[in-house]
Amino acid sequence: MNAVEQSLHFENVVRQEWTSPTTINAWQDWSEEQSIHCKPLTDALIRHTQLAEGQTVLDLAGGVGEPALPIARIVGAAGSVVATDLSEGMLAVAADKARREGLTNLRFEVADVHELPYADNSFDRVVSRLGLMYFWNIEQAISEIHRVLKPGGVASFVVWGSPEQNEYFGSILAPFNQRREMPAQSDDMPTPTRFGDVSKLTEMFACQGFSEVASQAYCEALPWPGTPRELFQHFYDMAVPLQPYIDSFDENEREAVLQEIEAAFSKRWDGKYTNAFASFNTVYLTK
Repeated sequence: MNAVEQSLHFENVVRQEWTSPTTINAWQDWSEEQSIHCKPLTDALIRHTQLAEGQTVLDLAGGVGEPALPIARIVGAAGSVVATDLSEGMLAVAADKARREGLTNLRFEVADVHELPYADNSFDRVVSRLGLMYFWNIEQAISEIHRVLKPGGVASFVVWGSPEQNEYFGSILAPFNQRREMPAQSDDMPTPTRFGDVSKLTEMFACQGFSEVASQAYCEALPWPGTPRELFQHFYDMAVPLQPYIDSFDENEREAVLQEIEAAFSKRWDGKYTNAFASFNTVYLTK
């Protein structure tokens, strides 16, 4: 297929995966655990965003409220956060969490990063935690981010690192892959590890006119509040693009894989948390 057809195909895949009731329900069910599990990623994102009271912040692909809610606490009543996502259902979960926490400086709006409904130079900060991998036309998305960010404003993003350097992904996927390799995919396919080589992203941001483009690699324990088997179930439910591959294994194969995963993570289980290490990258830049 040509470039236009490929982009439309990727768009359809992403929209179907992330707006389905099954996906929304999974993210709602695991919301509290996910907040704990991904706190190191949120903390890294916030460090590089240079937040201050009174700022206006745009959160892209914000899902069920991370990092929009912790950012709203930082910018305070004088500031504001617009949390966007393709999924109205995801945003409804986030809005409910904000109400329960008494946060009133947020708006939740369905928006497509490729065609943002905001004026030029609208936001002091733009962020996305684990969202860039699913932008089907990344160049167009970056152009829109540049357009809505104020001159001198900062944008900050978190993406997963290379699977080969990622115990969290590796220990879960390796037992499957040893039995049957994952199907080959286009480098541009919207998948969790699409930007494991973060240099691709930094080059694209630099080409779009951003200055001071930089990145930082991390490898930290992600504290999953549960057993290794529960960690796998969470991974399966949340990693929507990988579900067809995992589902291709029969019940006996999956049980054998689960036992291998439990054995691999046994050294990370402390009786309360499974502290699997994960590699991720921040990309941060100034307009």
